[in-house]
Amino acid sequence: MPFHSESFLKKTEDSVAAIEAASRAEVVVVVSGRSGSYAEIDLTWGILAGMTALGVLLHSPWNFNPDLVLLEVGLWGVLGWLASRRLDPLRRALTSEKRRRAQVEAAARQAFVEEGVSATRERTGVLVYLSLLEREVVLLPDLGLDGLVPRAVWNQALHSLRGSRDHKGLEERFFREMAELAEALPRYAPAHAENPDEIPNTPRMRL
Repeated sequence: MPFHSESFLKKTEDSVAAIEAASRAEVVVVVSGRSGSYAEIDLTWGILAGMTALGVLLHSPWNFNPDLVLLEVGLWGVLGWLASRRLDPLRRALTSEKRRRAQVEAAARQAFVEEGVSATRERTGVLVYLSLLEREVVLLPDLGLDGLVPRAVWNQALHSLRGSRDHKGLEERFFREMAELAEALPRYAPAHAENPDEIPNTPRMRL
């Protein structure tokens, strides 16, 4: 189930609705294609491709027109740069887990503000931020909800969501954790008799 498919959107919206029906939480799901530009990584792949092409030209047993060497090296450099921009595995290959996680955390904090997660009456919003290139998830509860739910619950949720090797694994972990939140949050922040839906349940797609 691709992250942009109708089935993913519907299942996510239903999961959010289930959590909010039984608790005071207002869940906002953001799915981002990536959390950083990684422009220097694209440039690095371009340089590597160009240098590789130059090495092949210099040591190849075939003859090449010397006037075209710079053009061919430049062309391969551009192709390497374009490949990195389009293929997430190339960007992941030259970035550390620490770097990727830092990018996701920074982008999640920005999304928390942009999506108005703190705009609820009791400050009981929670952001679930998924970043696909990095295969990372961040949970950011607002002050009211963070004060009700033990930190161990959030830590366990993050631990369950991390470590996915591909998008399918990330998706499976995401829905499993949403189901666990639907069980845990009502325990610490049960819904009031009046429980308005203050933020739309539809996931925000930034792909």
